[in-house]
Amino acid sequence: MLNPQFGSGVLYGIPNAGNLVTNPTPMQFGILQEVQLQFKGDLKKLYGTQQFALAIARGKIDVSGKGKLASLDPMFFSQLYFGQPTAQGVNRPAYNEPHAAAASVATGNVGAISDLGVIVTGGTGFSVGTHLTNSGIAAPGTGQYKFTPWVGTQGAGWLPDHVYALNATIEDIAGHTQKVTTAGTSGPAMPAFNDLAGTTNDGTAVWTDQGLTGTSAAYVFNAADVAAGLTVAISYVWDDNDRGVTLAIANQLMGYAPQFQALLYNNFKGQLFAAQLNACVLGTVQIPTKQEDFWISDFDFEASADFSGNIGAIYADQL
Repeated sequence: MLNPQFGSGVLYGIPNAGNLVTNPTPMQFGILQEVQLQFKGDLKKLYGTQQFALAIARGKIDVSGKGKLASLDPMFFSQLYFGQPTAQGVNRPAYNEPHAAAASVATGNVGAISDLGVIVTGGTGFSVGTHLTNSGIAAPGTGQYKFTPWVGTQGAGWLPDHVYALNATIEDIAGHTQKVTTAGTSGPAMPAFNDLAGTTNDGTAVWTDQGLTGTSAAYVFNAADVAAGLTVAISYVWDDNDRGVTLAIANQLMGYAPQFQALLYNNFKGQLFAAQLNACVLGTVQIPTKQEDFWISDFDFEASADFSGNIGAIYADQL
């Protein structure tokens, strides 16, 4: 049989046992670069008084796989590695946001929850590129600032296709309280809320803006520094509940892991070759970085026989 193949192929992990999240979902190993499946037997040799073996027998066989991928997805880690659920929203870093120092500077994103530092970009008597000190006090001294985090829960309370009663309230992604002024059922996707004291149509419900909720995030600077024309770049983390997902990783007992079926296949010139391993557990998944290059993650897994005593299958077209 002649069945040459070309390229990295396609690799799926199908969760099927062990510690699984709710609604186990097949995952493709994204932007696959290469895969190697290996069957490694433990060979035993019988020798007599002469140099060459008289017999060879194979004992244990290790079955493993390794490869490289270029797509980093929390769902992949959730379904195939940690067996723990994801939730909507992310803590999103904002990097070197430019501002002129003032008695109080609001962050560009309302939901700033933690400070990542302030760097000088200009001003009389200041050295560009130096870091200011977070004093933590209400009236910071020269060369200092104070960060006050956002207090609130952006996007909390809104649900798609949900019946909202009159006067029900939520907080939109800009940190404004929205109040139901016409009872009804929300639409399938969160609307773009009016945050200027106006109304927003949402399915058959109507919301009216009630203003900012909680305490806004802000940076406070020294009055003398402000007078000297200080300009800065601020970096922080903000609570973005509108985009992305977060995988919160809990410390589980030893042995906790999802198991999956690995399916590697390729079609070259109409000819299929596929290998299936029924019971696999991931060992390593790397998150690398590299200057002037894409992040390429190495991964590896081991396979064992399933509950029926089968390791898997190899199948292919024949010419």
